[in-house]
Amino acid sequence: ENYDLLINLTPTNSALLLTRLITAQKIEGTYFDDSGYKVITNPWVHYFYITNLSRNLNSINLVDMFIKTARMRIYSPRAYLNGKGRCEEKSPYFCIHLGASTRRRALEPEILAKAAALISKETGLKVYILGVSSEADLAERFVRVFGEGCINLVGKTDVRDLTEIIGSSAFLLCHDTGPMHIAWACGKRVLSIFISTANPFETGPYGTGHYVLQPTLPCYPCDHGVKCHTLECKKSLRPEQISRAALSLLLRDESLLGHQEGLKVMKTIQGIDGMAELVPLKPLPYSKGLFAMLCWRSILPPILDSKVNMEQILQNLDHRTRLFFERDLGGLSSHMGKEVSLVAEALGITESGLQILNRVLKGLSTTPKDYGRMSCLVGELDEVEKTLERWAYINKHWEFPVSMLKLSLKTFASHEDAEASAQKTLYYYKLVHEQFKILYEMLNKF
Repeated sequence: ENYDLLINLTPTNSALLLTRLITAQKIEGTYFDDSGYKVITNPWVHYFYITNLSRNLNSINLVDMFIKTARMRIYSPRAYLNGKGRCEEKSPYFCIHLGASTRRRALEPEILAKAAALISKETGLKVYILGVSSEADLAERFVRVFGEGCINLVGKTDVRDLTEIIGSSAFLLCHDTGPMHIAWACGKRVLSIFISTANPFETGPYGTGHYVLQPTLPCYPCDHGVKCHTLECKKSLRPEQISRAALSLLLRDESLLGHQEGLKVMKTIQGIDGMAELVPLKPLPYSKGLFAMLCWRSILPPILDSKVNMEQILQNLDHRTRLFFERDLGGLSSHMGKEVSLVAEALGITESGLQILNRVLKGLSTTPKDYGRMSCLVGELDEVEKTLERWAYINKHWEFPVSMLKLSLKTFASHEDAEASAQKTLYYYKLVHEQFKILYEMLNKF
């Protein structure tokens, strides 16, 4: 069957091979060309791939990333699923999904049971517990603490059942799971707990008005390859903290939370650029990593969309910084001098790369060609790339452009000759230089 459009969002080799078996007039995302070379079709795909390498610098939800990758318009969040109609329960209730994709990403069920008891006592809501059949042991541990008053549906539902049950509930308490996405798609509010490797900036609930609970442990979120022997985050949240957050969510009263030691509460909003954003309920202490994340959030979307407006970028950063940090913006100026100097270093390195590439292109256009000179220039460019990689390794909070460059240089089509390859390399260097230049100007003005 022939298709008008194929969108591949998955960078694995198996997914790339699958695209070869499907006939489509146009492919967005990534695919293998006829010679087996990887092709990436637009800048948002590059960005999506490097977020796996720089997870703590990304604050764009994957839903928006995928929409951008497909070159589609982002609309205001709305309910996509109708979950009401067939659920027979007449008394009000809320749902708890006990598990997650792996056990390390879910709180101990005893903590959830104590939190559920507090929520039920305060609100009078019944409790439904959800999960797959392999999580039956979690349900047993939950019931031992909570008692027999809950409705245990673990292992007894399919996707349609979940849609109807969650769609008729007051809200869903969960981890980073599929039911969380069913809930927001049904227009239900979500109280989601993110621990271990789960990062809410990547996969948090979409839309507005949801809460995300995170531990303030210095090791959170951990990388996927980390083997943790303590799993402190599984025990880091207290039942009363979860209960207070649930009441705040239900009553739409943020003042109910107060100060929560060891807990960070985030809420979802529609950002000033139309995409989903997570912002803290209570302002946070300034940190270099968070500030860098906000900088990239303000800079990269307009660059990737080719709609750069420096004044708008500055306004967006100013707005986001005021939402995140507890100190006034004037207090940040003491941190800016060093960061400006660091970015100036990156600008100098990329400028050297641009000069070398222009000399390469000039040499390729002359006859006869001086291949010895070309070889020397390629060696110089290799040293520039190594210097840039070392700089990014030391200054990880500003590494995004370097990661994008490294990925871009691995995606040349097989049919490209030396001049075409040099032109494309120059294009990628110009993009990196532009990102650092905008960052430099923004930090100076900020």
